[in-house]
Amino acid sequence: MAEITTRFEEFEPQPLLEDGPNRRMGKRRAEWLVSAANSNGGEPAEALDQLLRRGPSATFLEEIFEALGDVQQCSKLQLDKKNKRFVWVPVENQQSIKALTELCLVSIINAGLSKQIKRCARKQCRQFFFGDPRKKWCSDYCGSLVRVQKKRKLDRERVML
Repeated sequence: MAEITTRFEEFEPQPLLEDGPNRRMGKRRAEWLVSAANSNGGEPAEALDQLLRRGPSATFLEEIFEALGDVQQCSKLQLDKKNKRFVWVPVENQQSIKALTELCLVSIINAGLSKQIKRCARKQCRQFFFGDPRKKWCSDYCGSLVRVQKKRKLDRERVML
């Protein structure tokens, strides 16, 4: 693919909708953000940690929009030889990763999905996960380990009595 030119776009917030495309987009972005936070850490992990600690409060949203005010998304036009057309491809740099993280947070909050992002309760794991707000663990494996440890601790205490 040959690089042709570069273009800058500013962020435009989407209207708040409870159902429909905003919710589906919020779910996809939440899953991406959780995956990025678990694999790379860095900006996505810090953003999710802030969301979990502070919740979608007004001050948190103001900080996100303030951070997005100066960020521009950068993409470049490339030639797709296979399909014989031009396509816009995002350029990855530190600023675009931060912008993507912040945009994902906005989508998650707009879709009302912030309560579905959790952190595994197992101390050795602490992975982020997206799912049922009542879940405590990221997987059945972690839940099983915690329950077995709890059972063994109770058994040891009973033997001591």
